[in-house]
Amino acid sequence: METKALYTDDFKIYDDTNFQEKDYLHLMKLELLTENGSDDLNYALTKSRKDESFLTILARCYNLDPKTTQVIYNSNMSIIYDIKDDTLRIGKILYNSNNYDVAYYQIKIAIEKIAQDKNIDLSLSDKNTQDLYNKINLNNDIKSRS
Repeated sequence: METKALYTDDFKIYDDTNFQEKDYLHLMKLELLTENGSDDLNYALTKSRKDESFLTILARCYNLDPKTTQVIYNSNMSIIYDIKDDTLRIGKILYNSNNYDVAYYQIKIAIEKIAQDKNIDLSLSDKNTQDLYNKINLNNDIKSRS
């Protein structure tokens, strides 16, 4: 007899064509839950030019390439990253610390989905993101660079 999952974790990947203000505001809420009051995204928004897209603002906040930046997120977590050739560069992982166990599991699934056969570069990430990624302990065949 086959055991079926009670639910599935479905994640949508956003880029400059579909990332909107409501998505940016959601990430701002996750940032507050992750960083206990960090306001980097709000600060980046206030310093942005009126003609910049929300994804460009997000990319600049985490030193990513606005042309290749993507976001995968749901209500509990978000991974902000860009892709350069065969490398996935993670800028930031945000998560709902009030629902840590679920968020932790969803982050692991999301990274596995977006990483596939890419090397993972954490050099642009802060210590909290690097520590969380290392704690997730993904498959050893995924190469990471901090």
